[in-house]
Amino acid sequence: MGMLLAAALLAGIARVIFDLAYNAFLPHLLAPEDLLEGNSKLQTSAAAAELAGPGLGGLLAQAVGAVCGILIDALTFLVSAACLAGLRAGPEPRRSRAGDLGVFRQIAEGFGFIRRESFLVAMTAMAAIGNFAMLGLTALRIVYLVRTEGASPGTVGLVIGASSLGGILGAVLASRIVRRFGNARAYLVSNIAIAPFILLLPAAGPGWRLSLFAAGSFVVLTASTVSNIITATFRGNYVPVHLLGRVTASSRFLVFGTGALGAVTGGALATAFGIRTAMWALAVLFAFTRTLPLATSIRTLPDFPAYGADKTNDAKPGIRASP
Repeated sequence: MGMLLAAALLAGIARVIFDLAYNAFLPHLLAPEDLLEGNSKLQTSAAAAELAGPGLGGLLAQAVGAVCGILIDALTFLVSAACLAGLRAGPEPRRSRAGDLGVFRQIAEGFGFIRRESFLVAMTAMAAIGNFAMLGLTALRIVYLVRTEGASPGTVGLVIGASSLGGILGAVLASRIVRRFGNARAYLVSNIAIAPFILLLPAAGPGWRLSLFAAGSFVVLTASTVSNIITATFRGNYVPVHLLGRVTASSRFLVFGTGALGAVTGGALATAFGIRTAMWALAVLFAFTRTLPLATSIRTLPDFPAYGADKTNDAKPGIRASP
């Protein structure tokens, strides 16, 4: 058991480092005009993997056993590493002076950049509060469906699986929606569209009313994926390349930190007031956060600004494969 826990800890640490690195690496690989399409394609593959992965993992474990299944899974990471090793992105972006002053100065620089930029403040605050509510809802959804609504395990799987298709649809549609309406307007509309549909989750009930949960989750995940792709693309085009890693890390620290608190809070609310009441409270909070862009200058913009003040000083080469 100790070895398993250690492996899980190391895998989690590696996952965090990888996520931060690839979010900062992609804008250095792609030209600004290609970044939206790149983020959309990455999100499409990620959503498809999340949808198909559990089922394929179960079939693999049944066919060759759990240990061999994990070994095969580990080999897929080696394939991924080999593919990444074949990428070349040209010269490194310039380093800031903070890079020579230690990790804490770099962290402070990331938070400082977010604090100085009103768009990043609004996006990060909305994402942090929204993730608090969403992780609370996620922590309760299985218990809610099974105990409160009496859904069978198979029905739960169908409901969650159907709603997960929204992630794929959102990733496929994101670039088209942005080209049609502009990225700021698409960001605003995609978030506002979430507000009424998240309320369908606690409004669901037994029988046919379970479809409300599936429909609400589907629309929420579709629109959230569009919003997330726009956010990642804006950040990649706006933040100077040499700061992007620490800005991304600072943002994710706030967003995922509040998410962990949200999961705990969701459980506490369910214990104190009941699962449905907790679901309603968290859904209303999440719906409220989606309307926050209306209180900012985002509501007046068709498009976000494309570059930060220092962006033109950073290298933005196109991607190429190594020979």
